[in-house]
Parts: sequence; C-alpha cells; structure tokens
Amino acid sequence: MLPPRLSRRSRRKAGQAAVSARQERAKVKEMVTKGEIFFFDLFKDERKSVLRMKLIDLLQSVPGIGKTRAEIILDRTGISNSRRIGGVGHRQIELLRQEFLLIKNSRKSGELLVVSGPSGVGKSTITNKLRSDDRFWISISATTREIRSGEQNGVDYHFVSDEKFDQMIAKMIF
Repeated sequence: MLPPRLSRRSRRKAGQAAVSARQERAKVKEMVTKGEIFFFDLFKDERKSVLRMKLIDLLQSVPGIGKTRAEIILDRTGISNSRRIGGVGHRQIELLRQEFLLIKNSRKSGELLVVSGPSGVGKSTITNKLRSDDRFWISISATTREIRSGEQNGVDYHFVSDEKFDQMIAKMIF
C-alpha cells in the first residue's frame, strides 16, 4: 500500500507539527534533567507529544541514568525498548517505581513513613490504602513466614525460605 499523497501545504504543515512535537519533547526532557518535572508525573500528562515520547528517551533524561542503565531498567522490568509513555501500564509504572528506589529524582526530598506493629493490627490495611495514592511508594519486605490467604508474592511480601533469606543477607541485598 502506498502512502497518501499530500499537497505541499499539507506536507509543510505536517513537518511543522513534527518539529513542534520534537521541540516540546526536548523541553520536557530538559525539565526532567533539571528536576523541574518529576519523572512519574509524565505518565499522567495528556499532551500528544509526551504520550508519543519513547520511555527509553525519557529515562535517559533522568540524572544518573544513561543509555546503558536505561536499557537495564527496561530489561529488568520487562518493558520493551520501543514502548512509548502513553503505552506504559499501571503495573509497569509500579515496576519502574521499584527500580527508582535508590535513584534520587524528586522535586524535593521525601519523608520516610514506617508502619510497624505486632501481627494483626492492620499494617497491611494501612499500606494497601497508601498504595493507591501516587504520593506514596510502598517498599515490599522480605519474610520467611508462610504466605497467607489473599496475599501475593512480590506484592504483599517477598516470601523466601530461611536459606534464601540468609543468602540475601550475605549478598547485602538488604
């Protein structure tokens, strides 16, 4: 199938729109680099130029992330290198949040909230409520206890054996 024939005027207009979109994407990436825009806020941005931006290009604009680290992040999260911002799903965003745990890229320093208490007091109820609020990032703890009804490995906890837990300590994973 042949591409549609465009008049000079239409071709010029399309070219101008493409240039404008590239300039807007460049400005957005510059603002991320300077810390003026938070990386995760762009997933809610409705501008077509932002939605069409490749995730790998946006990742590379984050201070401390270059081409290699961006590729590693996408590989570890199972996100395609060709994925565009508008095509990133909620689960993929959560995986990216986990990858950003040690990366400093926020408009201001965050605050740490520790939810602690004995078994059965409602820690999971509180953290599940906070999980639905984009202002909070919930870490997932590792535990050697048995999985309970309704819990999911990798969501509520990382359920591991005593042996695996000791290996994780030895490898300084914590």
